[in-house]
Amino acid sequence: MLKEIYSPAFMDDGKIREPIPFKSGLNTVLGSSNAKSSIGKTTFLWAIDFAFGGNDYVQKNDDMINNVEPHFIYFVFEFSGKPYYFARSTDDYMFVY
Repeated sequence: MLKEIYSPAFMDDGKIREPIPFKSGLNTVLGSSNAKSSIGKTTFLWAIDFAFGGNDYVQKNDDMINNVEPHFIYFVFEFSGKPYYFARSTDDYMFVY
């Protein structure tokens, strides 16, 4: 189960976001209350897909590629109650650390 995702590229009001935890069961992705941006939800869902091995975060996300420097996405999976820590880079996205 995906337990947490983090990246220094995840910003909230100009500041790096804290790691984003996931709970067991249904989790929701909500847009900002001021609705200034319409791309954050999709980009975040692509980041989750990236943690599961997908490549759309890099291959289809032109806004992010053109406006955000290369970065890592860090994620934690839990298997049998034990956490496992991984990372992928937008530069070398075919490799999982």
